[in-house]
Amino acid sequence: MTLATTPTSHLTATPHFAQIADTRWRYWRGPVSVYLASGARRVTATFLQLEHREWLVSLLAHGIPLGTIRRLDLDDPREPRAILQQRVDSFSKRKRRYHNADVS
Repeated sequence: MTLATTPTSHLTATPHFAQIADTRWRYWRGPVSVYLASGARRVTATFLQLEHREWLVSLLAHGIPLGTIRRLDLDDPREPRAILQQRVDSFSKRKRRYHNADVS
């Protein structure tokens, strides 16, 4: 059995997703270059790009809109995954609170 939130090739193999991921990476390419030049992490830009794409798939698969990802920088490749996960959790809690308040 596959969970509904598990990314599938149906999502990731589309030209539209490739365009989204490439556009987001172009946005982050400059800041990542500066970040890597500072010696903050011993990884390559290619590794960060692949990690970024994987994280973006995960966010979209969990139903987080691309506009929210952009606005809250939930896909910043310079940030540790734990920090990004805290931002995602914070967004999810606010979203649940907002929607629960509408129902009451």
